[in-house]
Amino acid sequence: MIQPGSYVRVRRTETYYYGCIFQVIEKLDSRYFDKYLVVNEFDRGSEHGNHITLDTIDDLELVVDLPEGMNLRDQPIYQRADEHFQTGDLVQVDLPSGESYKARVEKAYIGSWGVEQCLVRAIRVDGPEDRIGTFSSIRWDWMTLLHRPDSQPEEFLTGAPIPEDMTTIKLFGTSRTQLGWISSETLCNTNYFGICECCGEVFLNSKMMTACGERVCYPCYCQHFTECDECGRTVRYEDTVTDDDDRVLCPACAESFGYSVNSNPIHQYSYKPVPIFHGHELNADPRSLFMGVELEVDGGDDRETCAKDMLAIEHNKTDLFYMKYDGSLVNGGFEIVTHPCTLEYHQQSFPWKQIINEALFYHFTSHKLGTCGLHVHVNRTALGDSVEEQDDTAAKIIILFDRFWDLFVRFSRRKRRSLENYAYAPNASITAADSKTNAIRKSKDACTDHYCAVNLSNRDTVEFRIFRGTLKYNTLMASLEMVSNVVSLAKSKTSEEIHEVTWEDIINVNRYPELVQYLTERNMPGADE
Repeated sequence: MIQPGSYVRVRRTETYYYGCIFQVIEKLDSRYFDKYLVVNEFDRGSEHGNHITLDTIDDLELVVDLPEGMNLRDQPIYQRADEHFQTGDLVQVDLPSGESYKARVEKAYIGSWGVEQCLVRAIRVDGPEDRIGTFSSIRWDWMTLLHRPDSQPEEFLTGAPIPEDMTTIKLFGTSRTQLGWISSETLCNTNYFGICECCGEVFLNSKMMTACGERVCYPCYCQHFTECDECGRTVRYEDTVTDDDDRVLCPACAESFGYSVNSNPIHQYSYKPVPIFHGHELNADPRSLFMGVELEVDGGDDRETCAKDMLAIEHNKTDLFYMKYDGSLVNGGFEIVTHPCTLEYHQQSFPWKQIINEALFYHFTSHKLGTCGLHVHVNRTALGDSVEEQDDTAAKIIILFDRFWDLFVRFSRRKRRSLENYAYAPNASITAADSKTNAIRKSKDACTDHYCAVNLSNRDTVEFRIFRGTLKYNTLMASLEMVSNVVSLAKSKTSEEIHEVTWEDIINVNRYPELVQYLTERNMPGADE
């Protein structure tokens, strides 16, 4: 039985990790279980043991269970790591995976809530060359103390010949550079020296600094790093962009000003730049509805070249849209993500037709494979002036989706089985008798994660996830126009009136030509006035 404290093997793609279950939470709909794990990712390292969340137990293999009724706190490992180890200790690490190596303790955690305090952060000092100097957070009971230094070493013999098994160090003073040497064992046994991650030489830690997450010496810092003229952030020279005014910008600031800084046009899934809004000149009201689109494409040829050609449409600037990898697209796909735009901007100014043509040229598809989605984010500020008004409008949107779910499914072009996994029905059961407060509570209880058809879990946006992907321009526009009509109607009706509206009322908010044509093609209600 997997329970808090169970020692498990975790399968992540083609890699395995080991760890202890920290917490198990059953979701309200009883369809999913979240397993909150404390897992030590030894290949990548983690400052806090990396808390991995899994939605299913299929990726877990029970290795050692606890006696019935025993809790994690009853285990011997549930002791403070600093009672066993201290900074500078040289330790032998024996992992459950069978790997062993030596490491130097950087920090023994003193956590405030539990498992964190069982961990020791250590830097590896032997093994493969590409692994030396890497950090990991490791359970203290997987370590054996080899040596504990008493005080700072004093084996500096400036100018003396360098004996065998000695490592050269550099001591940077205020006026001159001194060379000295130190034994390799002493280097491993202390916390007073560090290896520069740029040049690989040894320096006093007090003469080193951290830049972009790397420990580097002062000369390397001056040679390889600078500061962004906009935000002051430290950045590598090769990652900077010089703007038209000869200012040096970091990647984030360069992106915010519309400059492309990545030789690979497709970003990692976690990439999230500062949003750039388009359409202010068309409607300056700050409560205007802006829509950010995520369009997934898959199954094509040479996605990087395709993405580059898409960016070339806007002269390689990324202030309008950008591309990201998505692990759910297993046939060489990616997703196209737009910055927030008004509907009118999407209709009249956004280069959707050119983007679609590039995708088709490289044989990408979006609808046919059935794995691609079209997600539309709308800004919460468009739903109301206050948080309460925004939550009230969101609740009314949930009511509309529950009342007309079958029609929204037809409109989405999704199969019901697919919707159950990626965009399930809210089923909030909000009635006309519910107060505004109860309606808001029910809507939030029904949409507890981002897999709901209307995702309410984001702080700044409400996400419509129901639509199937498409590379037909008319279908894409009709989907955006439907979102706009739904939001406008929900915002304009009271909590009582929303229960009386019809499907035709949604369509008639604004009978956009693309929307009407789409309804006609699918033989859906609302096509005729």
